[in-house]
Amino acid sequence: MNSRSTLGAAGALLALLASSASAAVLVDYKMTAPSAALNSSTYLGPTALAENVGSTFLVNHLGNANTGSNVIENGTDRITTWNSTTGSGASTPVTFANAFAAGNYVTFSVTVVEGFQIAFDSISFQAGIASSNDAARRGVFLVTETSASSFSASSTVLASDVTAPAGGTLVRYASPEGNTMPLTYSASLAGLGVLGSGQTQIFRFYFQTQDASQGIFLDDIVVSGTVSPIPEPSAFAALAGLAGLGLAATRRRRRG
Repeated sequence: MNSRSTLGAAGALLALLASSASAAVLVDYKMTAPSAALNSSTYLGPTALAENVGSTFLVNHLGNANTGSNVIENGTDRITTWNSTTGSGASTPVTFANAFAAGNYVTFSVTVVEGFQIAFDSISFQAGIASSNDAARRGVFLVTETSASSFSASSTVLASDVTAPAGGTLVRYASPEGNTMPLTYSASLAGLGVLGSGQTQIFRFYFQTQDASQGIFLDDIVVSGTVSPIPEPSAFAALAGLAGLGLAATRRRRRG
């Protein structure tokens, strides 16, 4: 086999390995289930899930489903609101550190099945508040870790926003008839690296609210990335062998 055909075979093997990957939506929470009751947990599961990927239902910090729901966009979306169990007061800065200390969050996880891996790309979501109070001081902060014990006040915040009184742009709405569309937030997940065979990535939306029993709603949570099979050791060995043959053939041609 000459160097050109050897390198061609190596390229073909690389192409075969790459072709088995699928860059797409890994998990999508649309929170839309027309047949489900508004306060039902049915629509808190993923509405789209990639092959060889698993995910959990959306739950709060107590492991429970939603404590309240709202319909926005003239009834076309179902939005779930988790109420805070504690309030931080009007004078407390709305920050991730304070939100983490309060301990209120919504969480879900993404797991890749054995024999496959995930290269994360991005995450997007919608958020807002259901309130008639323009002075409400609230915030939402998205963080992610590979284990529950790894979450801390120093976890990297991927995306965040706070209400106008707290210095941000997080929107509110008063009723389905005259509401404000929620904003869409997004963040890159490229820095997470590769999620290995059978491993799990946990995502949490931490909340901070001014008063007790206030909440923040979420919708359209989408995690994107690439799922691919982990190549067998024999595939790597074959690739290394082909590369070695190609290098040897090239050296012989140069000597000749």
